[in-house]
Amino acid sequence: MTKTIVKLDLEKIDSFSLAKLFDLIFEAADADAFKATTGQRYDCTKCEVAKDVRAHLFELAKAAGYADYSMAWCCYGPKANAELPASTAAIYPGFILAAGQSV
Repeated sequence: MTKTIVKLDLEKIDSFSLAKLFDLIFEAADADAFKATTGQRYDCTKCEVAKDVRAHLFELAKAAGYADYSMAWCCYGPKANAELPASTAAIYPGFILAAGQSV
């Protein structure tokens, strides 16, 4: 399966929000499409992040006092991939779903 690797700006990730993370990945992949799209959804099984991205999100979750962040990550978060370069994400076809499109 073909993957696209995008560079993420960790400074833009300021809270433990998977929705914001997925929006940031989409924006990094295609800023013009992101600005023109509303109502999109994401398939978290078609996305991976570098280990430092996951660590950054976990630190934010701890700082905010979230006790169940690891369960949220397991259920709704992307996989962490140790082989990805720092501050990157890999997306696969089907990660971005248009409004009304099913998985």
